Amino acid sequence: LQSRLVTAKDNYCEQLKHRMEEQFRDSLVCYVEDRKMKPVLDLLACLPSILTKLADCNSVIDGFVRAGVLDSKSKGWPDLDAMIHTRQGKKTLEDQETVFGTFKDVYKRTILRGHVTDEYFDKLGYPKDVDVNGRIVERLSESDHLQRAKQPNHEYQLAKREKRRKEQIEKVAKKASEMRVSLLQILERNAECEKE
Repeated sequence: LQSRLVTAKDNYCEQLKHRMEEQFRDSLVCYVEDRKMKPVLDLLACLPSILTKLADCNSVIDGFVRAGVLDSKSKGWPDLDAMIHTRQGKKTLEDQETVFGTFKDVYKRTILRGHVTDEYFDKLGYPKDVDVNGRIVERLSESDHLQRAKQPNHEYQLAKREKRRKEQIEKVAKKASEMRVSLLQILERNAECEKE
């Protein structure tokens, strides 16, 4: 949410707000009611300033340290103990041994593929993720944000997404072509019926 301390009034954002207002008013693509225009423009103009305050470098690094992605001293290596402590629920010695014993495999797979699948975690003996009610969470979706241990910007993942995108385009084009053929056949049959 927008901080009430950051507004475009008497701020460097004010000029951006006026430019955006001109663009919105001239735009045929997006219509915003006048009473909603001012708060929308204020938020959009101040968003860079707000995000800079929310995501300063120290806050971002601190989040990585808390998650165990970076160690607290050098901030250059993963901290397996911190990673284990991010686990919800009971932490067992067996879980800890699994993490320490398989870290190289998991890390290598992450570097090579940008993703460690749930199947691979299962194979290595990692416990399943559970929700707040203790039910096992099955990650069946292909959506990046619904999967664990995934780097969406990894080369391999980018190539996979591009392949899926091309397949979708081909699928849509094929369906459109089939519909066109079907419609042409219907029109031909109609023409034949009219001749009779």
